[in-house]
Amino acid sequence: MLRDRGLIEIKSRDRRGANMKLAMDADSLQPRIEHELAELRGQFPAVTACHSMLLQSQADGGKRWSLHLEFRAPQAQVIVSGPAEASAEAAVAAACRMARERLAAHELARRPLFRGPGHEA
Repeated sequence: MLRDRGLIEIKSRDRRGANMKLAMDADSLQPRIEHELAELRGQFPAVTACHSMLLQSQADGGKRWSLHLEFRAPQAQVIVSGPAEASAEAAVAAACRMARERLAAHELARRPLFRGPGHEA
């Protein structure tokens, strides 16, 4: 569903950085990521666009996951690269926690939306 709308991308890389086919069922994570992004957009109404990419990498200790998020608002862009975690669920939680902190630091929750001339908030 999200993949069709271009809102979520799931990629996998091996140690050399080459893209490889993702073995995990990505559809199981889409509802969780979609829910988290909807909550963030509700909390920060100035956000006009949000894109995400879940990466899987292979390290000496096994598979690692990280979620990268990009938020756009008028005159602002916030990019969050979540930490690499052993599970995809932990990576989603960590990246969303970081995103909430960074968006709050940019004061996007209180920034009024520009609606055009004659439509001041």
